Amino acid sequence: MSPSADPLLDWLSVPSIAFPRLSPLRERLGFFWDPEGRAELFVLDVRGGRPTQVSHGEVPKAPTAQIVWAPDGRSIVFSKDTDGNELHDLYRIDVPDGRVTRLTDDPTCQRYALGFSGDGRSLLFASDKGVDGEARQLDLWRMRADGTDIVRIARHRQPVYLWVTRNLFAPDDRTIAYCASDEDDPRDGGVYLLRPASAEPELALHVRRGSRVAPTAWSPDSRTIAVVTDAYDFDRAGLLDVRSREVRWLGAGTADEAPIDFSPDGRSLLVTRVEGVRVHPVVYDLSSGEEWVVSAQLDFRGGAGFLGNSRQVLVVRTDSRRPHSVVVASREETTAREVMPPNFGPIPSDQVVPSEVVRYPSFDGRPIEALLYRPPRASPSNPVPAIVEAHGGPTWQFYDDFDVFSQYLVSRGFAVLRPNVRGSTGYGREFRDLNLMDLGGGDLKDVASASDFLRRQPFIDPDRVAIYGVSYGGYLTYAALTWYPHLWRAGVAIAGVTDWKRGYDEEVPDLQHYDRELMGDPVENAALYHDRSPVFFAKNVTAPILMIHGANDARCPVSHARGFRDALVREGRREGVDFEYLEFADEGHSRGDREQYLRSYRPAFDFLERHLSSPDLRPT
Repeated sequence: MSPSADPLLDWLSVPSIAFPRLSPLRERLGFFWDPEGRAELFVLDVRGGRPTQVSHGEVPKAPTAQIVWAPDGRSIVFSKDTDGNELHDLYRIDVPDGRVTRLTDDPTCQRYALGFSGDGRSLLFASDKGVDGEARQLDLWRMRADGTDIVRIARHRQPVYLWVTRNLFAPDDRTIAYCASDEDDPRDGGVYLLRPASAEPELALHVRRGSRVAPTAWSPDSRTIAVVTDAYDFDRAGLLDVRSREVRWLGAGTADEAPIDFSPDGRSLLVTRVEGVRVHPVVYDLSSGEEWVVSAQLDFRGGAGFLGNSRQVLVVRTDSRRPHSVVVASREETTAREVMPPNFGPIPSDQVVPSEVVRYPSFDGRPIEALLYRPPRASPSNPVPAIVEAHGGPTWQFYDDFDVFSQYLVSRGFAVLRPNVRGSTGYGREFRDLNLMDLGGGDLKDVASASDFLRRQPFIDPDRVAIYGVSYGGYLTYAALTWYPHLWRAGVAIAGVTDWKRGYDEEVPDLQHYDRELMGDPVENAALYHDRSPVFFAKNVTAPILMIHGANDARCPVSHARGFRDALVREGRREGVDFEYLEFADEGHSRGDREQYLRSYRPAFDFLERHLSSPDLRPT
């Protein structure tokens, strides 16, 4: 593919992989991929060769959930919504002929496929489908593989926690393991075991109240469950003996680790180790405790798993210098074997700018780690404008991955700083919990300190610093422009929060639960919900702002952007002069295909370039 006359289109033409999953026999990798500009389902032989396209428009434009292989490897189940509204039905697609069967037909709720029973007869999924007289939340459900006989099998005081689970059925099909809680604390969770012949689940492991421990994988002999807990200083990976209920914790406990896969022979456990912006797969020998760090870097869209021989690990690799590729590594080999090379699309690989890991002091002296992208021509004699990007979540982080938007902005002459502010994952429990009951407090000050850090750099023009972000990053953008207006030349908020209470009332149930984790009860903590909502303080905004939102957003409802727009108008601000507003009727929280990315990010980056390009303009 050759470069075009449209640099943004070229960068968006670099394909990425999402939700990779090894087949049960570990001979194929299924994943979403977008080499033609739209996500489709592909399958790759782990021995190499070109991926085979399975779907042709049947999968969602913006996949938001994992795929699940049938035990025989002949089909895959996926979730699909309508125009990004995150109200899913479940579909089954045959591999490799692509024949699609709709398993559910009720687009009124969320559904996430979790795993098949070993005999392939049953499928577990999570859903917030309403039941008369009950508050909606994500509960555990089961259906027959053909979509019939749908029944809810577990409900607790707190919703099931499913974000780290790979398969809930034990290999012998006798037990289902999952994470939930009957405590009042929304941050609490324990490992429950449910035997299909029994109606009552049994609490098998609870580490500490107010923390979670969740199952992630079963050993091949169904005797051990790999678990992860946030009860300690760092996330710990452990092994739960199903019979004795004893737990053996792995590693030194000095970095966040989460188990993802047992080797087929049961002798090793694969975990991910997160150390700041970098993530590596690590293999533990379960008899000796020795570890092998796989020399391949991951991001949140990547994945890893053992191959059938138990000695090799397949990894979906990426870093700031290269897009996703698929490699196979073993302890005996010094270098990983490339199964699927990185695809740079029309971008010459020598145009990629590697990130720099930097740390800057925040308001209280706490060091904040960030990724800095510096244009090659930036120097004290040629200071460049800069952009702070705030990440989503907030319980998330920036990884040292291949980010096409940072690369595009750098190619246009902008420096980009991506800070992992307090509340981010990857730095331990204490750092992750620093923004509890304080959203828009310390984390916002970390963002303000990021601007101060950039202004001190000799290669940055201190009068040309802007901010942008998506989701919680959109919230921090609104908040930064509201409470620190003097720091920014301009800002772009995409799918951001402006009114915590109104958003709570309108968002999907699992996001309401997440808000209660972070901000407490919206009635009891009404003052906090109000005081951290930028919409009530819009009069403070002085820098130009562009708001972008999808009308079908179930996570951050479009009322956030509409309310902030209306508040600006009430304050006498003029659309097209003081602010700009874009709303898309067929989008949800995430963009989908290349066309949607272009129509959202082209005006976003044009807006930033327009307001940052001239050194003669000064913020008011």
